[in-house]
Amino acid sequence: MILYLYGPDIYRRDKVLKNKILEPYFQKYSNNIRTFDSKGEGLEEFILNQSLFDKVKIGIIHSPIKEIAKIIKEFKDDPLTTLIITADKKLTKEFAYLLKEPVKSYSFDLLKGRELTSYIIQEATERGVTLTKEELMALNVLFAGDLWAVSTELDKKAVGGVIETTESVGDFFALVKRFSRASSSERLEILYLLMKDNDSAMVFNMITAFSFKKGKMADYDILIKSGKLEYEEALLDIAIS
Repeated sequence: MILYLYGPDIYRRDKVLKNKILEPYFQKYSNNIRTFDSKGEGLEEFILNQSLFDKVKIGIIHSPIKEIAKIIKEFKDDPLTTLIITADKKLTKEFAYLLKEPVKSYSFDLLKGRELTSYIIQEATERGVTLTKEELMALNVLFAGDLWAVSTELDKKAVGGVIETTESVGDFFALVKRFSRASSSERLEILYLLMKDNDSAMVFNMITAFSFKKGKMADYDILIKSGKLEYEEALLDIAIS
């Protein structure tokens, strides 16, 4: 069996490798795992040789060079041996077969917007941590999808520490004007800066005044005044939509 895990989100990729692949293996079998460098030195021997004591084995190769693409491709689909290929980005055309059956491939792109917010909440929940709206927004903005940094902040809070939420704040009106013209990732950062030292209702009203989407802002205003949304919730939804 060959598993191919690739993409720049190293945190999620490594977590899947550890929790979904390696830990279940350790629960069933002995520690017959071997890691290889990008040149795959000793890989052929590992594939061909079968231990008398350890019938099931795993080999892990990170960012293999194109010269060993053929060795991996010719690997027989042996149910007792698993090769795991990891890479920070999609490998070159020599490895195109890794995206086809019977190889099982998984991509890990950097999360953005709602997906990133949901994942941060999930990570916090796993640690028994409850985040304030300000902390959630800070983790979204200040670490720009770097989930290793986010996890460090969450681990710190889980043992009684404080999540860093400091950032310099630009001119209020300049930021408001930029908000309606910015991309979703930029809007999240701008919103964070706007709300550092300003009332959320004022921020909402000023964004409404400069917005090109008056009808959409009016809908949010109705939801807020009917008690179905808080100002902070509406602003966050506007920013990531």
